Amino acid sequence: MRTTLPNTTFSKTTNQQVTTSNNVELDKLVIKLENNSGFNVLAAILFTETGSTAFNELEDIKVMHGRSMNLYTQTTSTDLIIDKQDAFTVDKVIPLGFLNSDITNNGMVTLSLADRSGIFNDQTIYLYDALLNVVHNLSSSSYIFTSSEIVTEGRFYLQFTNTSSNLAKQSNEEVVVYSKDGIIHILSEQYNIAEVNVVDLYHVKNGVKSVASAKQQYTKSLQLEVNDSSKLVEVTITLENGTIIHKKICI
Repeated sequence: MRTTLPNTTFSKTTNQQVTTSNNVELDKLVIKLENNSGFNVLAAILFTETGSTAFNELEDIKVMHGRSMNLYTQTTSTDLIIDKQDAFTVDKVIPLGFLNSDITNNGMVTLSLADRSGIFNDQTIYLYDALLNVVHNLSSSSYIFTSSEIVTEGRFYLQFTNTSSNLAKQSNEEVVVYSKDGIIHILSEQYNIAEVNVVDLYHVKNGVKSVASAKQQYTKSLQLEVNDSSKLVEVTITLENGTIIHKKICI
């Protein structure tokens, strides 16, 4: 599945200078993901006094499912391609996730700065690769890496200090999700699994739909059967302590 559709969501945000009512340039970052086939997508982060770390449907823009490539922030439980945060501080950490279903040339992928303004004209932007434990100066150069995964989450973090991300160290790896022969396997190391909901992110013409669910389980191991035509799903897991975890997997 390939798409050559333009990423028009950004026409209002990234192709012109963004200013406040006082004509002050906003603190803005635009990140680009590009594969070796020449396809690319963008994600934008804005920092303002009136913004919020929580999802705001009037200001944030959710990811568009059904595309062969997506780049998004994961600062909330909703994946965002335009993420309006509160005021900038150097201790901010922005988790990134991406979908790349066109894996060619050994999975070579590039993350780079497509645009920046405001404080980011002077502030250094770093990219932390949690898999390789590498902090890269994204202000100076693009980051080129290989990935054979269609969905990559929990690996990359935007940050503004030259240190490994504490947020990455607090990841939810105690919950493992994988698929085999049309069965989704969920394993929780510490807490019992209370509820699970699985939605199809591949067939989205008529909206995102649930394809499997389980409630009142209270077990550390769970299997759910899913039709393999779904191909790409998001699994939402609620643990007995109230923690909610979202993971995307290919079927």
